[in-house]
Formats: sequence, C-alpha cells, structure tokens
Amino acid sequence: MKKISLLLLGLVLIIGTSHVNATAIPDLSGTWVTTNGTSILFTGETYDLAAETDIWNLSQQDRIVTGMNSFYLGEELVEESLTGVISPDGKTVYIVDKNGGLYIGSLDQNNSMSISYLNTGEVRDKAGYGLALSMTMEKKTP
Repeated sequence: MKKISLLLLGLVLIIGTSHVNATAIPDLSGTWVTTNGTSILFTGETYDLAAETDIWNLSQQDRIVTGMNSFYLGEELVEESLTGVISPDGKTVYIVDKNGGLYIGSLDQNNSMSISYLNTGEVRDKAGYGLALSMTMEKKTP
C-alpha cells in the first residue's frame, strides 16, 4: 500500500510540475495597429510610420496565427494575407506575408509587440518595393 501511495504521489508531482513548466500561449487574435515605426527603402529613403499605418486582423489556433494586413501604398489600399507561428516560449511570433516578407515580433506584453520586417530579393522585385522596417503594434481592445 505504501508503494502505491508513493507512486501516486510521484505521478501527482510529475503532472503538477509539467503544468507549471508549460508556457501559456499568448492570445494574438483581434485587431493590431501600428503605434510608431521607422522604415528604410532600398533606395535609401527613410520615413517614419504614422499611427495605424498597418492594421492587422488576426485569428489564432494554438500557436498558428493567420490574418490580413491592410496598409496604403501611395493612394492604393493593399491587403496581404499573413500566416505565422508563435515560438514555444511564447515571446516571439514569426509571420510571413503574401509576398514572402518576414515579420519577427517580440511580444512585450499581451497587447504590445515590437516588430522587425524584411522585404528583400525576389520578393522586392515582385512586390515593386523593398524595405526594412521597425515598428511597434498594439492590440485594440473591443
């Protein structure tokens, strides 16, 4: 009986420890908007991003994120699909857009992230623009 009790106690401790070590997956679903940022084009031109330059509408299933990025390129509204994954530690999200550009987002809080974006090479040629940018986005509350 003592062996069974020790075995059960061991299982409870293992299960309890596993639960404590599991990293909670942050909820990125919803609308995210640019709060600020800086961009540099391959031509060398730099510019600051105004608030709400990019608007992301995201949905999420476990660590997989999908959605749409809406922004203006001149006077034209551009909508690009997004898909990505949240890292196992829950601190970074990696997202690619329809043209193959890469967003790397560091999750600062549950409602804020700092993003680095690269649009290079053939992607630049297909999209008609090449750039690198750094921006901060915040999750809008309903």
